[in-house]
Amino acid sequence: MIRKVGTKVGAIDLGSNSLRLLVALVHEKGLQPLRGELRETRLGEKLHWGGHLNPPARVRTLEALSALLEIMAEEQVESGIVVATSAVREAVDGALFLQEMEKISLYPVRLLSEREEAYYGFSGAVENIVGASSAGDLLVLDLGGRSSEFAWQERETFHYHSFSFGAVSLNEAFFPPDSRQTAKEYQDLQMHVRQALHLEKSLTVAAESRGLVGLGGTVTTLGALAQELHSFESGCVHGCRLLREEVDVITQKLRCRSPAQRALLLPFAPQRADIITAGAAALSALLECLGKESLYVSEQGLLHGVLRELC
Repeated sequence: MIRKVGTKVGAIDLGSNSLRLLVALVHEKGLQPLRGELRETRLGEKLHWGGHLNPPARVRTLEALSALLEIMAEEQVESGIVVATSAVREAVDGALFLQEMEKISLYPVRLLSEREEAYYGFSGAVENIVGASSAGDLLVLDLGGRSSEFAWQERETFHYHSFSFGAVSLNEAFFPPDSRQTAKEYQDLQMHVRQALHLEKSLTVAAESRGLVGLGGTVTTLGALAQELHSFESGCVHGCRLLREEVDVITQKLRCRSPAQRALLLPFAPQRADIITAGAAALSALLECLGKESLYVSEQGLLHGVLRELC
């Protein structure tokens, strides 16, 4: 069903690290964002493939979901949807958690497949990126909490690769809690990422002729740090060019500090202080493997793609 001009639409992305809400107005040229909200709940915390969701994380996430649904009601959203991603896919009790979500939501609740997650991220990210004449010129990386997706388009065919690593899972696997990271821990993490990419030759080939666009909390946080912002300014971050050299400098600065000290460097996102180094180390390794010296940062992604389809 095509939503008429003037309709308010909204979507919630329930990810492994955070919940994001986007409310927008349908108009002649597409979508006009009206309100965005973020809640960090770390649903993917201490989760192993086929294991159970962490009970405190479940509670935090459902409470945050309720708060965001209340905002959608306040904004008088006429058509909305809630989508869940990798943490719910991986958990043995993911289906039960979806049922709990459905009980508190007036809007449809949907678990996205790996392909759908990659497609919606790609669809939302390729709009308004400087330096690309078409979507076919771009390779999109969505670096998430427990999974990371690469997506690109070749003529009419959509391609993607989903990797089972993200800032949260890499941090738990390679770095001790509440500590500075050693050079060996850092190198082991990067070697793990490189080995995963080494097996996907089609991705390397796709990267050769395409510009790279990055989205997700790690990428946007690094984009803000590279510009030395003291508060997060979407207009400054979206579409900016982030150099691999900048990522490496920032990563080394973060690695030699404790989470508490890192939080002081992240006045706009102190809650990411414990996982930002893992995400940054992974991004540096990904850029190196793909032979990229930079990427474009996108503030648009999965939510924008979901809302575009909803309309």
